[in-house]
Amino acid sequence: ILVTLYCIDCSDSIETTPDYDVGYNITQTSNARWEVTDDGPCTSPCGGKQVRQVRCVRDLSGQDDPKVVDGKSCPLPIPEVYVPCPIQICTTEWILGNYSECSTTCGTGTQNRTVLCKSTVINGHRYFVSPSACTFPAPETMRKCHVADCPHQGRVISIESENSVNIQLRKSKKLKVVIGGEVKLIPGTTLIVQCPVKNYPKKLVTWSAGYRLIPLIGRVKSTIGGLKIMNADPDRDSGLYTCTAGDKSANIIVSFLSEDDPQWSQYKSWTQHSRSPNKKSKENESTDPKLLNYEGELQKDPSDPSDPLTYMLGRWSQCTAVCGSSGEITRNVTCSRMSPKMVTLIPEEECQKAGLVKPETTSLCGQNCATWHHGQWSECQAKCGQYGVKTRSLTCAWEAVEAVSTSACPADSKPASFKKCRSPACTKNCVDKSKRCGFARTIKVCRYLYFRQLCCASCMNDTSSWKKYKTRRKEK
Repeated sequence: ILVTLYCIDCSDSIETTPDYDVGYNITQTSNARWEVTDDGPCTSPCGGKQVRQVRCVRDLSGQDDPKVVDGKSCPLPIPEVYVPCPIQICTTEWILGNYSECSTTCGTGTQNRTVLCKSTVINGHRYFVSPSACTFPAPETMRKCHVADCPHQGRVISIESENSVNIQLRKSKKLKVVIGGEVKLIPGTTLIVQCPVKNYPKKLVTWSAGYRLIPLIGRVKSTIGGLKIMNADPDRDSGLYTCTAGDKSANIIVSFLSEDDPQWSQYKSWTQHSRSPNKKSKENESTDPKLLNYEGELQKDPSDPSDPLTYMLGRWSQCTAVCGSSGEITRNVTCSRMSPKMVTLIPEEECQKAGLVKPETTSLCGQNCATWHHGQWSECQAKCGQYGVKTRSLTCAWEAVEAVSTSACPADSKPASFKKCRSPACTKNCVDKSKRCGFARTIKVCRYLYFRQLCCASCMNDTSSWKKYKTRRKEK
């Protein structure tokens, strides 16, 4: 059997080099050898095989080119006609993963996927390589998604809170405020806190006290867009309350006042000392020494008489000066909004926008020394015809100010507060008929006829009552 040792026109259908028939006896020639040409091109752009010519030749003496002889003259094994192409990266491509679920359940969200660069090799295996090995631009790894419209789609949620302190001034069944700042309540009041929201359904607004969610029913409950605390109690209801709308939230602090609280008394005094607005009187008002012990007063904004902006003027402090020198007094001046039930302390910028002139917070004081001031002498405290004493009130004060400390006035110039006296002589048959008549004038019963007759001597010094008595007797 003749074996073809080389091919002139090899096709891709040829997979292996033909072998000798196993039953054929091959006679090998000592100077015969296999001649193999260079590898041809690969059968595939990526991987594949290379084809080469394989033939049996014998060198002849005196000739440059060897002579082709039968393959049975060459030794076994026969060289391969097809050889694998060199191992190398042939092509690369992007491998795309599946997109994830949308990141939001409503509105605009995002989806992500994995994008990797993968190569092919001659032996058919594929490997992930660096993204820089891929020649084409990388596909996107993220895209926008939209499952459904949200209730507030395309609008920004906001809560219109107030930075203020609301102080209840008088007892009332119900008090309504807006979220933000602090509210100071009188115990027993029903409090309603509003949470004004924009671009968000009011029925979805939630309320919490600390970390505890407030239910929709009960004494303390969440209403549509608001919070209701019935019969507010200091022990149970003091603390921080929060309203939440989507990703926005606002807080309010609930605290309580008592009627014996000095601070609450000062708040109430603000409503009792209002005055007509007079922006030109600022200097006279702030330097008036009569205001030293004044509890407080208002400067109103006339543009809103129903719920006016005001400057709350606190009590003046004690003068820093000693007698005969000048010093300074200070007070708190707070921008506020008044209503019949409460006063709301608000930022000073609001009063400035309304055109109110802020009163002075400091003033000079103590130019004059304190002096003694006394009242009128009382009637002589004695029975008719007897010796007793007269008394009068005595205070130490500056000229234009009410009572101050007694130690501010010199002791050596202190006037007498009592002196000896003698009651007018007794008239005929005018005597006391009871041992307790000494108290008749003290308890002011001499104006009654019965007691004037019973305690004639004691009531004689009660001039007004005695004159009326004598006048009536003459008329009779």
